[in-house]
Amino acid sequence: MAIESSRLARRGTPCPIPSGRPHGDPVHGTRLVNQLQTELADLCRQQRLEEKWLVAPSRRVGYQWLDAVARGGQSVVNVRIKTLRSMAVDLAALSMAERELTLVSPLGGAFLMDRTLTRLHPDALQYLTVTTDNRGLGETVLASLEALRLAGLDVGQLDGSNLEVPLKVSDLRTIAADYLAGLASEQLIDYPGALRLAIDRLASNPGSLGEGIVVIFPNDLHLHGLERQFVEAIPSVQRCPLATDGVATAATEKSAATDLERLRWLPAPDAAPQRLDDGTAVIVQAVGAVNEVRSVLRTCLAQQIALDDVEVLHTDADTYVPLIHECMCAIDRQDSDNDDVIPITFAEGIPVRYSRPGRALAGWLAWIRDDFPQAALVKSIREGLLVLPAQDDEQPSFNRLAALFRGIGIGKGRERYTDKIDEQLRGLAQQRAKSSETGEESEDEIARRSARLQRALDDVKQLRSLVSSLLEAAPAADATPDKVAAGALHFIERLARRDNKLDRFAAVQLQEEIQALTDWSAAAKGNIGFDIWQWLIDLPGRARVMGSGPRPGRLHVDKVGSGGHSGRRHTFILGLDDSRFPGAGLQDPLLLDGERRMLSPEMPTASARIDETVEDFARLLARLRGHLTLSYSSHNVIDDRELFPSSAVLAAFRVLSGNPVADLDDLSGALDQPVSFAPVTAERSLDSAEWWLWRLCGPQTVEQPRELVHRAFPHFAQGFIAATQRQSDRFTPYDGRVPAAGTHLDPTLEDGRVVSASGLQTFGKCPLRFFYQYGLQIELPAEVTVDPTRWLDPLASGSLLHELFEQFMRELVARDELPDFDRDHHRLEKLLDDKIAQYRDLYPPSSESIFRTQAADLRLAAATFLREEERFCHQTNSRPLYLEASLGLLSAGHPTPLDTSDPVPITLPNGKRIRTRGRIDRIDQIGSGALNTYAIWDYKSGSTYGYDHGQPFWQGRLMQPLLYVSIVTHRLRESVSKAASVAHFGFFFPGARAAGHRVSWTTDELSAGMGVLERLCQAIGDGAFLATNDHETDCTYCDYQPICGDVEAVAADSRRKLENHHNHLLKPVRELRSDG
Repeated sequence: MAIESSRLARRGTPCPIPSGRPHGDPVHGTRLVNQLQTELADLCRQQRLEEKWLVAPSRRVGYQWLDAVARGGQSVVNVRIKTLRSMAVDLAALSMAERELTLVSPLGGAFLMDRTLTRLHPDALQYLTVTTDNRGLGETVLASLEALRLAGLDVGQLDGSNLEVPLKVSDLRTIAADYLAGLASEQLIDYPGALRLAIDRLASNPGSLGEGIVVIFPNDLHLHGLERQFVEAIPSVQRCPLATDGVATAATEKSAATDLERLRWLPAPDAAPQRLDDGTAVIVQAVGAVNEVRSVLRTCLAQQIALDDVEVLHTDADTYVPLIHECMCAIDRQDSDNDDVIPITFAEGIPVRYSRPGRALAGWLAWIRDDFPQAALVKSIREGLLVLPAQDDEQPSFNRLAALFRGIGIGKGRERYTDKIDEQLRGLAQQRAKSSETGEESEDEIARRSARLQRALDDVKQLRSLVSSLLEAAPAADATPDKVAAGALHFIERLARRDNKLDRFAAVQLQEEIQALTDWSAAAKGNIGFDIWQWLIDLPGRARVMGSGPRPGRLHVDKVGSGGHSGRRHTFILGLDDSRFPGAGLQDPLLLDGERRMLSPEMPTASARIDETVEDFARLLARLRGHLTLSYSSHNVIDDRELFPSSAVLAAFRVLSGNPVADLDDLSGALDQPVSFAPVTAERSLDSAEWWLWRLCGPQTVEQPRELVHRAFPHFAQGFIAATQRQSDRFTPYDGRVPAAGTHLDPTLEDGRVVSASGLQTFGKCPLRFFYQYGLQIELPAEVTVDPTRWLDPLASGSLLHELFEQFMRELVARDELPDFDRDHHRLEKLLDDKIAQYRDLYPPSSESIFRTQAADLRLAAATFLREEERFCHQTNSRPLYLEASLGLLSAGHPTPLDTSDPVPITLPNGKRIRTRGRIDRIDQIGSGALNTYAIWDYKSGSTYGYDHGQPFWQGRLMQPLLYVSIVTHRLRESVSKAASVAHFGFFFPGARAAGHRVSWTTDELSAGMGVLERLCQAIGDGAFLATNDHETDCTYCDYQPICGDVEAVAADSRRKLENHHNHLLKPVRELRSDG
């Protein structure tokens, strides 16, 4: 089934889906040029050659105005785009040059303010509190200071006596004096200062603007204080305000050619002209912001709208810019693999954090700040964020390098990286050198293994080079700001990967920002008033790149407060729910609205800003032409809560519906169903996934939908069969019925697999887990991770204690001594200290407190061990004899008379034999040697859970006692005495949770377990690998939980199959669970 809906039309490119509403205006003759553009065109025609300064909110908007005029057929000659700021600086340039002044940059102003706050004596401020990192306070104070100065106030002469907290003004005067002095000392001037110079120049010399220059500006600019004075200072003969499409009132003539033009009456719905229902203005609700974005693209697709005829405005850049970028990337990727040609432009640009250099910088900083955790660097390598050192041959894949690096036991800590990587290199080199020494392999097998080792060796060398470069660039935690910035610059220039246009622009932007900070820091001799690390961490989210005006062939995106000037036929405004628009209107925490009004009516306030936002929105709707879609999210898909339209949407509905008293219920009832992840028609499907959602979720009944999906997606069909079989009561291959694997794993065959206690116990807990581990040999990647809540995990802690007890007991056996606490505790403590130091190097602790806590637990366990061993040996008249006896295994370094590399046979009740192996912690001799009676002890460092004297086999989960008694008895009678016997097997728990508890069973008690062993072996040979039926007992610490998913449901399925006695292969497992 061919679905071509993933292609969106660009300029001159027909949409691939032929159906849908034809592209064009529903109302013929609609005027697409607004009032401002019309007046600007008239002015350009009347004063064609005169120099004209066009004052716009931004240069980009100004060029959009001129483009609209030019598209209308009027040539544009000798027009210069200005903003109020740039025009003020141009007029103040002469005075600034005479005084050798430069306009301060935003970074420079913030830097000087932070420096001011840092060097002020604490007693100098009476209201504000200065800390070591003043960046947040500095931003607030600087904004308040600039607002005061733009209002035309002399901060040094402020009178705060009538304010609620007069000390605020006193502090502002103090800070302003120092800040302005800092500007002067650096020969800098801020924007309010430049405005004053421009106003003074125009006042002293009205001709300074230039003869014949006409200053053009829209009549709806928001002007306050010095900006208003500056515009009024321009000679009236040179000022040319242009009319804009004003917001209609009750007194406005009721005339509108389209429903969109009727929205001029947004503030006065009861005075709006009669509704036309021409489709030029519609309201859309969507399930989540992502479906607002998808709705735009679906409309373009269904109506065959070229992308360069669309402008999307939004109310929330943090939400909508990434969503639009990601949606367009996902769709356009089917047309091109080149990330540089995504058909979209962003007026504000794209946050650097979406680029590889931005993500790499963030990851590198977090890596350093968190004490160099290995997992963080693995992530950066895997995601391809770092530049790999050049090699002569092909570059390894990032995933392969990350997997290899993850297996090197580093953990965390700067000093561990090179040592551990060098250890890995030495090990691989030794393996490579010995790879040809094995005589049992063919030459091809030897060559393949040698090649694999060589590739691993080359990859680790590359990792070594990369890590060395990263560590070289990484500054110390107490480095000066200059060194921190220099390290970040070096990292971005040399180590952050660039793979597309966004990456290249982002890298340049980051370098420029950091270099500017470095220059300021150098001028201040490193005396900055904020945390350089936090500044760098925030930088990728703050910096933006690739800002652009509308371009041919590309959809254009802008903020609702600055967009709507492109003259495009189709405008979509997103994010009009009441949580986003018109905004919260938060007051300045330093100067509240009431205080601002007392200081000057020219001071902007939060409430006034809200009013201006609403007014600007009404003006935006008034100047738009063509088609408009107002969109809001009616449901938050993340928080799963209902959202509501803003007051602006309700006002628009009142105008469009012709019902000036309509409420939210009327609006909800009139709108279509919210746009969801499933499009309403096939023509609106952006890709094949959306087509399927439409087909299966739409109102039209689909006959045999499951069969339809299964034919298109065979893997789904196979998955459905598996799910159905698992939910039945029959034991099927999807539940672990694998007879072929049973034959391969059957331990009762003549040359069958050698089994161990741990393997049998794994089957006893969960046969499916046994199959994953021993049949499919699925293993978790080797990785050293640092748990912030503990130093050693239970496995490592147990290994440490086992090694300690073996070494200590070996010394006693060599001296033929029994444990004695008073005599031996110092020696045991010394051995423990050495072990702790060794394990601390292998597993770096997350903190000293965590390390000390667990070290204390280990010392307690060692003391408990020694005290209990002294008591037990004397009470039972026994002494340790054999330690770490290796049966069926190579000796562990200290061979005993029992050691043998040959597997030890055990005969089952049915006459079959299995071959077994195991390493025995300790074998004690009871009484005199003439008795030939022995006991087996196994150390357990955890709790006694699962070791119940009344359940020596625990349904097959505990086979170690029986197995060890059987194989030790066999070896004792082979190598020591045919009369030798094992009296009992026991577990010894010296850890803090069990405090020296022992659990043991006599040989007679364990003899009944041969039937349990037989059932386990039979089930393995039959290939009956059913998942456990007791998830609470068996699934808590299983590595394969992610495979099973819902372990409770899996266990329920297993119980259902065990209850079905027609599943004959499950008989041994059923018997184990019933009486094992």
